[in-house]
Amino acid sequence: MHSRADTEGDANTDNRLMRDYGQRMGLGLKLSDCFLRPMKWADREQVRGWRNQPAVRRVMFTDHEIGSGEHCRWFHQVLSSDAYSYHVFEYQGRPVGLVGFFKLESASGSGEWTFYIAEGNVPRGTGIAMLYTGLDFFFGSRRMSSLFANVIAWNEESLALHRRFGFVQDSTKQIERADGVHEVVCLVLTKAKWEGHRDAMSSFIRE
Repeated sequence: MHSRADTEGDANTDNRLMRDYGQRMGLGLKLSDCFLRPMKWADREQVRGWRNQPAVRRVMFTDHEIGSGEHCRWFHQVLSSDAYSYHVFEYQGRPVGLVGFFKLESASGSGEWTFYIAEGNVPRGTGIAMLYTGLDFFFGSRRMSSLFANVIAWNEESLALHRRFGFVQDSTKQIERADGVHEVVCLVLTKAKWEGHRDAMSSFIRE
């Protein structure tokens, strides 16, 4: 059983580790250069191109090439349902990635997410800034309480990134794709945990 002092000590250690991580990575993007805007119908062809990039498809549960009809049906569903909240991430006015929330439940205050940087020639740390703005939106603007993530177990980079942001493992499951069965690590981040990590993150993402 952990005491309150133990919990506060763990939080302080997490914050110090996050600050050290930012310093090692040389991150210092201005938050004012980063903008998360709602995805709109005019984005559909660019987003389809992003979804079909081999690097993006490789780490998704659906890894086949997405045709125009399938994409339009998915796009319409995302834009018309309250269970989804998808956003284009812009850096200095240029669309470079996507942050999507789905399975949103207002009663429980929970949801799941997906994200990726899909454009090249972006500064180091752009992905960190994108996740920062996404989490701030989910827990701040949307006032949600728990965010779930599902990561294929061999995607060690994504698992490490989630853990740096405070996600902890909740369970595991398996999925089947055309290339076989894959183990999936299910993670969760609570609002309280994010609020503790947010302060450390803001130390290397400038306002």
